[in-house]
Amino acid sequence: MGTYSNYRYGLADQKISGVNTPYVYVGSWKTMFGWHKEDMDLYSINYLHDGKPKFWYGIDLDCNEKFENFVKSKFPEYFKECPEYIRHKTTLVYPGLL
Repeated sequence: MGTYSNYRYGLADQKISGVNTPYVYVGSWKTMFGWHKEDMDLYSINYLHDGKPKFWYGIDLDCNEKFENFVKSKFPEYFKECPEYIRHKTTLVYPGLL
C-alpha cells in the first residue's frame, strides 16, 4: 500500500498509546496529576474506579489560549526550552489562581 492508503485508512495499523490503544494512569493515596493538554488536543475520559470522590478540573476549549498564556507567564523559562511544555504533565496550578 502506498502513501495514499495511509491517508485513506487513517492510522491504519499504527498503535499510539492513549489514542487508539488503551492507556491507564494508576494513582494512589494523595496522587496528583499535572495540568496538561491531551495529545493531538483530543478529548479524554477520566474514571475513578475506587476510593473517595475526587476533584477534577478542566479548561473549556474557548479558554484554551487564555489558560496556556497564563501558564506561559508563570513558567516562561520552561516554555523557552519547549514550546509544548504544557503537554509534559508536570505543572500544578492552584485552581484559585485561575
